[in-house]
Amino acid sequence: YCINQLIHFTNQTDTTFTGSIKWLWNLGDSTTSNSFNATNTYYTGGSRHIRLTATQLNCPLNPISGEATLEIAFPIPAIRMPSVSAYKGVPTPIAARALNGYRYRWVPSWGINLPDSANVNFNYANTQEYSVHLISPAGCVTPDSVLVRVFDNNLVDIMVPKSFTPNSDGVNDVLYPYIAGITTFHYFKVFNRYGKLLFETKDPDAGWSGVFNGEPQPMSIYLWMAEGIAADGTLVQKKGETLLLR
Repeated sequence: YCINQLIHFTNQTDTTFTGSIKWLWNLGDSTTSNSFNATNTYYTGGSRHIRLTATQLNCPLNPISGEATLEIAFPIPAIRMPSVSAYKGVPTPIAARALNGYRYRWVPSWGINLPDSANVNFNYANTQEYSVHLISPAGCVTPDSVLVRVFDNNLVDIMVPKSFTPNSDGVNDVLYPYIAGITTFHYFKVFNRYGKLLFETKDPDAGWSGVFNGEPQPMSIYLWMAEGIAADGTLVQKKGETLLLR
């Protein structure tokens, strides 16, 4: 079983001829119950020693106990998978992390052919963010995520939004370069209006959060440059301006 999961404990005692019995569950985390069956939720992983004690009301000095050990697992850390670029109308394969014994569930399920598989084919007209639920044998759920950016057919470009708002509201907080038809990405750089380099990366999924040396940068116009290699070997170089709004 997994942490944060409601677990049902079933008492299999045959009480047909026992008379009245007082039950005591000790569920291994200071939780007890006096019901015939019991439930509990564990919030930390590890081994739990479970004991069920039965005391017949007519023989209170001779209680009988049954014991078991329960292993409580915890989910592996979630990751954000590298974004995927796709063209409209062109099936694009996407692979989740391959983990032995795990089950998979893609949310939402539209735009892909096998939402319960580790490997899917994406074919959708719009950019879509997926949460890939990795379900362990113990029932732990790890929500990986992946963004699929959809572009018009045969588009080759590096695009950067005209503005972004790094205010930690979860919407447009990071300035990313959007690449289409680029097989090798060289760099994405951001400068202030005086030409000072504030940010540089070779990973198109590692955008600029509007911070330099730990200090949030003021609302202003910032310059950017990006470079990559297209599928046909052509060098693609782009530059432009973006507005940081606060």
